[in-house]
Amino acid sequence: MQSSGSRPSEPPGKLACTFCTERKAKCDGNSLCSNCLKVERPCVPRISCRTRTKRRPNAELHARIARCEELVQHFVDSQRAKSGQLSSGDHGHRQQKVEPEEEAQPSAAALGKLVLEEGSVRFTDSLLWATVSEELRSMKTIIETDAPVSKFEETPLQTRISGDSESLLVGDDVGACNLQSLHPLPSQAILLWQVFLDRVNSLTRLVHVPSIQHHLAQAISVPPCLPPNMDALFFSIYETAVVSMDDEECLGLLGESQIALFCRFAGGLQIALRRARFLEAADLVLLQALTLYLLSLHGQQNNVHSSWVMSGVCIRIAQKMGLHRDGESLGLSPFETEMRRRVWWHIVWLDFRSAVSSGFKPVSLPDSCDCKMPTNINDADFDINTKSPLQDCKGPTEMIVSLLICGLAQCLVDRRALYETMSFVEANIISPDARLDQKRITELTKFAREVEGRLNSIVIRYCDPAAGPPHTAALQIQAAITKKIWSMIAAPRDSVSGGSDSAASGDGLFRFSVDAAAQSAGLFRAVGNKSFLWFIIGHFEQKLFVYLVGQLCHRTSGVLVERAWELMPVIYHYNHGLHNLSTGSNAILAAFLTKAWRARQEALVSRLGYAPETPNFVLRTEQMLGSHGIKGSSLSSTNPCFSGGHGLGLMEPEVVLWELAYWGSY
Repeated sequence: MQSSGSRPSEPPGKLACTFCTERKAKCDGNSLCSNCLKVERPCVPRISCRTRTKRRPNAELHARIARCEELVQHFVDSQRAKSGQLSSGDHGHRQQKVEPEEEAQPSAAALGKLVLEEGSVRFTDSLLWATVSEELRSMKTIIETDAPVSKFEETPLQTRISGDSESLLVGDDVGACNLQSLHPLPSQAILLWQVFLDRVNSLTRLVHVPSIQHHLAQAISVPPCLPPNMDALFFSIYETAVVSMDDEECLGLLGESQIALFCRFAGGLQIALRRARFLEAADLVLLQALTLYLLSLHGQQNNVHSSWVMSGVCIRIAQKMGLHRDGESLGLSPFETEMRRRVWWHIVWLDFRSAVSSGFKPVSLPDSCDCKMPTNINDADFDINTKSPLQDCKGPTEMIVSLLICGLAQCLVDRRALYETMSFVEANIISPDARLDQKRITELTKFAREVEGRLNSIVIRYCDPAAGPPHTAALQIQAAITKKIWSMIAAPRDSVSGGSDSAASGDGLFRFSVDAAAQSAGLFRAVGNKSFLWFIIGHFEQKLFVYLVGQLCHRTSGVLVERAWELMPVIYHYNHGLHNLSTGSNAILAAFLTKAWRARQEALVSRLGYAPETPNFVLRTEQMLGSHGIKGSSLSSTNPCFSGGHGLGLMEPEVVLWELAYWGSY
């Protein structure tokens, strides 16, 4: 009860003004309260907040939460039961002998499942988590139906934070560049598209042309109006098209050097991939773009290790999407099943190649891989609306080279246990004292016959030289692969002979490097088609070639030496990139070459009495060295590469031999 002299209480329902609320003072509730009147400031009433209504519990939501809890509890109980069986006595052991036989063939559901998560289809091996994901997705649908969640535009800071993982690979400044300015002119885009079809896609078939063709109109519009995933794909198309051209073609047709165009389109591709969040999105188009990007990095010596890291990322993204599982077993459409097969086996091959080029053993793939080979079919014979399963055509198609690549990749996956045997082959090549036992030689022979049989089967069934240049190239590639593998098996058993070649303990590796150079030169001559030269150069063993030239600095006579000098003009004639001294390996190679030629001149003068004419490729190399301010004599004669017969100079033996042993070159 209030005293008579006290101030009347605040009327019910009225709120204190803003000034009194801030000062935590009692407000009299008048239109101009006494506190505001004293300080001579306007009295602003406080607006009442609407009382939040208490939401009724959602019975269905609670039921689904209970279902999730039940699943988790079931999983815990099953694990406890298994551990109890393992700790039981003899009776438990007898049970374990029977139960695995009954569970030897897992059900289709136990092999994995595709789940829809955040708008993308993802793959999971765990049936438990697949079920939980479906339950959570249903729960999210219920919540959004009752109270829709408003979408908001991300601020630049939020965009940058979410892209930090990508920035570790390709950069972090997503919004700083105008992506439209990196697109080619419409006339250039059409030209690059045609070059891509003729030179790149005719060998890989990574892009289904009819389904992408209609996006070309969007790509050549001003400004380009492509979806994010298609934007990345077209940048990868432009980039690989530039890689398939030489510098003279780029200057004549596009008005810029090859390296400038490559940096421009590669930069645009990287930005487009980051903007599309390629690490988070399970998008086959983005994966195609990333695969083409990896393809363009092969043959560039300054990108060897980065391409290996990126191929690992590519493999993991493909696994996340379930590409290692065949689309038929996952219930996908024939179109998506076919494209997934093409992309998966090319990723496997690129990962194998990049691992070999980086000096590492290939990373093991999931044991659950059951992805089938792509179908021998033309792109025009199926589309996204095709319902019936695709069947192999009985004659030649545009898939011939792609089938050879995928077939070789599948052989390597099927015979992963062979990697240990190859370590013994390496030791045999380095040291003549090492010997392979008959068991390992038999294993290598079996593998060679398996690869030869599989590739021959593809060529016999689907190849016809009259069907076009890709089929002619396929014949040469198949023959080169087979020859390479058989030479690997013959190497451990062959002895080195001929002149002073047999005096050094490193003759096995030197002979192998000469054989590899001969195979590369033979393939350069055989393919001949300028359109496919980029593909052969991408599989050229440059580390091994640098080793070969370095050995010629102190090897001046013998059968192998003469053979090596006969091969040099051919390799330099076709591989123009060897004269580009902007990369460290090419600069080292050029310095080795000039030193090796001086050593050869001195040897020939003492033997023949006159100095031979300097070859054109040596003259050009000397000119390039002079323009860069480098002298071939700057290499010390005490370099380990020249100090002994088996020295490898700047390259570790393991790096060189992984290049050799895994048939990375054709």
